[in-house]
Amino acid sequence: MQGIKKEEECFERVDHLVVNGLNKNLICQACGNVFHDPVINVRCGHTFCRRCLSVISGIVKCPLDGDTCRLEAVVNNRNIQDQINDLQFYCKYSRSFTNRYSNTPHEDGCSAVLDYGSKSDHENSCKYSWVDCPNNPKLCGKLWKTKLIEHRNTCLFYPCPNYKKGCIFQNTKSIVDLHVSSCLFQDQENDHRQMNIVDQLEALKTSQKEIMIKLNELTCRIEVLEDAVSNSRAVASKTKIVSKLPSEPVYDELDARSSIGVESTELLSVSSNNSKLPHDWTMPFQFKCVGTIKSHQSAVTSITMWKKMVFSSDDQSNIKMWSLDDPCLGCQLTLKAGKKMINMITVNNDHLYSVGEDLSLRCWNLTNMSEVATVESAHDHNITALVCSNNLLFTSSFTVIKVWNCETLSPVHALTGLDHWVKALAINSKKDKLYSGSHSTVNLWSATYPFELLGTIKNQFGSVDSLVVSNKLIIIGTYNKNIHAYDVNTLAFVHHFTGHVGRISCMVLSPLHNFFITGSSDSTLLLWCLNKMLPIQTLQRHQGGVNCVVVCDDMLLSGSSDTEIKVFKVLKL
Repeated sequence: MQGIKKEEECFERVDHLVVNGLNKNLICQACGNVFHDPVINVRCGHTFCRRCLSVISGIVKCPLDGDTCRLEAVVNNRNIQDQINDLQFYCKYSRSFTNRYSNTPHEDGCSAVLDYGSKSDHENSCKYSWVDCPNNPKLCGKLWKTKLIEHRNTCLFYPCPNYKKGCIFQNTKSIVDLHVSSCLFQDQENDHRQMNIVDQLEALKTSQKEIMIKLNELTCRIEVLEDAVSNSRAVASKTKIVSKLPSEPVYDELDARSSIGVESTELLSVSSNNSKLPHDWTMPFQFKCVGTIKSHQSAVTSITMWKKMVFSSDDQSNIKMWSLDDPCLGCQLTLKAGKKMINMITVNNDHLYSVGEDLSLRCWNLTNMSEVATVESAHDHNITALVCSNNLLFTSSFTVIKVWNCETLSPVHALTGLDHWVKALAINSKKDKLYSGSHSTVNLWSATYPFELLGTIKNQFGSVDSLVVSNKLIIIGTYNKNIHAYDVNTLAFVHHFTGHVGRISCMVLSPLHNFFITGSSDSTLLLWCLNKMLPIQTLQRHQGGVNCVVVCDDMLLSGSSDTEIKVFKVLKL
């Protein structure tokens, strides 16, 4: 049986404080002290303190004869308690007895005579109680509360008032008062104030520099837009449609607040129009949200496209298929890929591939939507990235990149010994080079056997989470909000992009590599111009972090933790 452990306490003796002596019948035979909350065992008739009981699983053991009974058989002994209440006690700090801190009677002790009920309250506030010296309790010992003020004036351990600033000088109060005037720490408060003012000035200067940088960026953006509008007017004048153009520069930031959400019927009408810009995004233009795809019940983790079909995955191992030609039909097919979150999906040669937290690599034939191959334990750890090149498939995990045959999913090669998690993979447009981002390192590999290491970029601005490669630049997005560009040939640093306030979770290039789009955990997408190295539009249509983004001609699709996929269309201004 599990017992209730008796509370062990050290009870102060009070029998010697009773005025005119104590009747021995009021002393507990178990602890030898005056009864405290006396109870009687009705089974054996013995009386003892309640604190002297030994109770195990509701069974009481008498401390005097060891007899056992139920707890209900132990009741208050009111007769004994009434006798104790009638007793008169000296205060424990009384002059009439020897205290526990000295072997001699108190000379100036308390003279109070108390009844049992008021004794504790009085002693807790008694002016003759013992207190510690606040300066050095260990060496000065205990003092009468009435003597404390006198002791403070003569205490040899009185501290300097500047002890919180670091001064360790101690002596009597009078000597310490003389010391303060020459204390080296006396003026530090003013020094700290001056230092705080200097720090504030430096912070203001830094803020001013950041504002000037932002102002210059905005000025450049206006110049870019005005040049684009001027070019458009020149072209329009040649076709005699100048009257249709506005007289002032046209530019709409098109953040989420200026764009009204539409139903999928508008998406159908927009996608079916003959776009004048199927591949080339020429300024001035802007993205407009033309639809929202809703079917996922959890966060959208990846998006890829095959012809006019959209495939999207979520963190509940679902892959859903949609048609951009007829979005009103909604989700047309759902594939199940394992039992855990899917991290990434991609399409290559009419085949769909998926990887995720269940460590599996899966392949579907998109012509008949059947699963044709599966590798259950493709990696030892969570598979974080996936990319295809010709007939090869590259997957990454913790410190390793594996190469697979796209048709059979048979292993071809393994690149090992990398720096931490490899979270980003990219293939250049020629499909002859592989780029990998792992922690603070970007590695350049040959995308064909023997998969040699061709170069390395050391990034000092955060763990690499996303990566794209244009014809001229390697662009990386990091965990701590940074976007950096490096020359694709020399690997030299080129530019630092600023705009997001969250992790850069995904990015994608425009068809002609003159723009790129970034998605962030701050729930926004930014459109960047690579010619001017500036952001030109902010898209704020999601309610959660953006996890993936994909481009198809003049359309942009983004997936988010808010379970939705937003569809944007390039519109000419």
